[in-house]
Amino acid sequence: MPMDQARIGGIGIGDSIDYVKSIYGEPTYVGQRGKNYLYDGLYAYDMTYGDSFKLSVVENSDGTEEVIDIASTANNGLAMPCGIKVGSSIGEVYKNFGMPWRINSAKSIERNYVYRTQYSPKVVFTTNQQHTITRITIIGME
Repeated sequence: MPMDQARIGGIGIGDSIDYVKSIYGEPTYVGQRGKNYLYDGLYAYDMTYGDSFKLSVVENSDGTEEVIDIASTANNGLAMPCGIKVGSSIGEVYKNFGMPWRINSAKSIERNYVYRTQYSPKVVFTTNQQHTITRITIIGME
């Protein structure tokens, strides 16, 4: 998957929190800061807009803050650049990006379709039994 498609609602991995706030304003909720050991022990926290758009943020050593993970969990109007959003069919994902890198089944009713980008982020589409996307997650680092 091309990196320019690994975005939801105009937000992608590495975008600054100042940029996010310039689009969406102040978040609905900001979680507590804690150490994130995937990012060399830098401080990280979660922030949400509404009840279905969640961003994980890391505070860099220079004090800047950037998005490290993104999740959309409802048909909230936020889409990827290609138009795929929660509520789309997995067929639309295949049409745009081809076969996934991996498919994981969870509890026999959910499936996770995992796509890799040319760098480290990956995009996971979670579907229900009707093959409708119920969650889109962009993960910055594994």
